Amino acid sequence: MFAFLGPNGAGKSTTIKMLTTVLKPTSGEIRINGFNALKQQDEARASFGIVFQDHSLDEELTAYENMTYHAVIYRVPKKRKGKQDPAGS
Repeated sequence: MFAFLGPNGAGKSTTIKMLTTVLKPTSGEIRINGFNALKQQDEARASFGIVFQDHSLDEELTAYENMTYHAVIYRVPKKRKGKQDPAGS
């Protein structure tokens, strides 16, 4: 079990985004439980869980992007995710 603690701007959210494969690292490599997080994203995400301290919404993402992100993280089947981004992207 790991906890990310630190002041604003310390890189906690950025690190979590890289670990969950939402954000690519600018250099180096991420391995999670033996999986390469860039090449084996599904396996890496399926091998761990996240519990957020407060809310689990990223204020930098739209509501749709937050829902899509959580659908991927929690492996919601594609047929249950919805058909199209309402914003058209």
